[in-house]
Amino acid sequence: MKQPILILNLSLSTLYSIAQCDKSVTYFSGKAEFIDTAGNLDRSAEGKITVIVTKTKIILMRNDDDNNTINGEFTNPVCGWKEPFRNGTTIFTAG
Repeated sequence: MKQPILILNLSLSTLYSIAQCDKSVTYFSGKAEFIDTAGNLDRSAEGKITVIVTKTKIILMRNDDDNNTINGEFTNPVCGWKEPFRNGTTIFTAG
């Protein structure tokens, strides 16, 4: 069975809540794309997508509906930002 990977098409309207890496961050987008393990587009979903990332978990919510969420925990976040909010990466490992 193919397990889709969620890729968010975050635009310039992305909002950051507090800081990055060691604090909670909230992203907003108007579209989500699900990519299969081969890297092909499986499906896409239009609507308000909210992504909340904390130090230990990620929560994805569609159209501000608490009943339409996906969440999961991760371990060992690796934060490598040379220039905050401009140049860097954050890597999460599913727990």
